[in-house]
Amino acid sequence: MVNRIGYTLAWLQVTVFACIWMYYDQQEALGHGIVFNQWDLLTAVTMNTYLLIYDVLLLVLVLSIIRIRADLTEDRLIRFRDSRSALLHSTCRFAKVWGTGLLLYGTVGYAFSLQAPSASVWSLAARTEQVFYVSKDSLFFDLPPLVAHLLQLGFLFTGGLLIHLLLGLVYLWTKRPKLLYLLASLLFLGTGFAFKIGLPSPLFLLSLAALLAHQAYAFWTGCVLIIGAGLLLLDRPIRLPQSGGAASLYLVCCVLIFLMQPVGQTYGDYLIAVFSGTASENFSFQPYLNHAVLFFGYTYLLTRRFERDVIQQGMYHIIRHQSLNRWFLRQFSRLIMTAVLTATGLVVLATGFAFIRGVKWTTGMESLPVRITTLLYHTVVNGSLQLIVYGLILFLVLYWTREAVQGMYWIGGAMVALLPLVRQDWMPVGLNGTVRLLDHSAVSITIQLVLTGLFVLTVIQLAFRRQIRTTY
Repeated sequence: MVNRIGYTLAWLQVTVFACIWMYYDQQEALGHGIVFNQWDLLTAVTMNTYLLIYDVLLLVLVLSIIRIRADLTEDRLIRFRDSRSALLHSTCRFAKVWGTGLLLYGTVGYAFSLQAPSASVWSLAARTEQVFYVSKDSLFFDLPPLVAHLLQLGFLFTGGLLIHLLLGLVYLWTKRPKLLYLLASLLFLGTGFAFKIGLPSPLFLLSLAALLAHQAYAFWTGCVLIIGAGLLLLDRPIRLPQSGGAASLYLVCCVLIFLMQPVGQTYGDYLIAVFSGTASENFSFQPYLNHAVLFFGYTYLLTRRFERDVIQQGMYHIIRHQSLNRWFLRQFSRLIMTAVLTATGLVVLATGFAFIRGVKWTTGMESLPVRITTLLYHTVVNGSLQLIVYGLILFLVLYWTREAVQGMYWIGGAMVALLPLVRQDWMPVGLNGTVRLLDHSAVSITIQLVLTGLFVLTVIQLAFRRQIRTTY
């Protein structure tokens, strides 16, 4: 009973807020002498970007958390065959609340919009983006207004279910309410931030108009596939891929990155596009994806090896080498060798695919005012040093925590550090990106990476000494 009262009050708050928004839109349109109809007012409810981000999304998260905390407790989970069935049952209960609320939401909005002049087609003001929250080139204008709004409400209903499934999966995997609250907070704050800088966000799960305008079909499909995979793996123990399978997957992803680069450019510009990295200004998702796959993919492979050599068999190898430093020296030498081979191999592979893609084999470049020798030095030498720094930090994290999952957390944190407004020049992340050559010389980047590696080595030695004192 209490939950129903809470749901009712929450939906009434959103509906009243939407009506207030519609009223101000109406007054603004009248003040500018704009001729509009009831469909223009209704878009202030169903397709208003700001209302969806800052009010409806917050409502979805709150209702979902209430439903999850009530349905997925231990005493309720034992009533179901498995966790997947419990989550689907919770989703059905959430769908009733969410669907009923959306029906009220749309009905009140439509009733309020009837005070505007009635029409059966889109207004001229809507087609010229004067009183509309959808691009004038949107596919919505090929549909009758009523059908378009019904599709938006259906899409909004589906998006709410997807968000509930995502939160439920996280809660069932972690069993920690604080992580559930943290994820919900990140989704809410991150959506507003991503909307400001033009990145994919949960807005594309709630607004069909935004999805069509940005053509974010891959993002929506990816979310559905990830949630579907999470449901299939929910009651199965998660095991990381074996080394051979992970290495093969890494190689395939690298090939896809090389094939995704633009054609009709010089060899130097092709290398710049592949290894560009990210910058705080003019952030683009493609360079971010390139660095994440090429370099953090290697770091993931290191996580698999360090899990075996440091966590599982670390004490055996230390005793075998009769010295902690001698054992670490062997690990360090292997790290250097694999990092150099990986960085060199990536450049060689990129060169091969550049030949396949038909690039212009000239020493000139249009993207950066540097020589081709400087570019090769930066991609190979600084790329190797960057991988070594990643490996040393990963070694320190796994050696100190003795948990392989902490390595995955570090990789996730490093990927976040590459995002705009988070990235700082002093962070040892993404320094090998060719975009760094705009403001720094290749030699200065080498010195920064070497100093960072020496600092991490010093911290590792301090960790060794502390363990020896603790043990003996």
